[in-house]
Amino acid sequence: MDADSMGMDLEIQEIKNDGGSEKERVLILALNDCNTENYILFDTTYTDDGEVSNELRHSFFFPDLEIQEGEIVVVYTKKGTYKRHVSSIGTVYHRLFWGLEDAIWNDEEDWALLVKVSGCSTKHVGE
Repeated sequence: MDADSMGMDLEIQEIKNDGGSEKERVLILALNDCNTENYILFDTTYTDDGEVSNELRHSFFFPDLEIQEGEIVVVYTKKGTYKRHVSSIGTVYHRLFWGLEDAIWNDEEDWALLVKVSGCSTKHVGE
């Protein structure tokens, strides 16, 4: 089943790790016009039987960002500041930064998991 048929407006295209956290990134394609604020990207593993592990090691909450179908969201592991870039052929890239010091997709057992959240509830431990 593809991401679009599951109600996802974004789909992971590729994980690149070609030089540690400085160049490590996840490329995500916008399947439809959407806002990214309902998405979370996780660094996880899979179990021996191929299911998503419940070991979610890092999480990236996407900012409130309007994007159009066909645009690319690039999430870099490193620190940085958001930038919108248009390539020479007109492709729009939204560069986001996780703010981590170290590479996280450095093992063949590592996986990126993109989740669309319809709502959430939070509570502070001391309340």
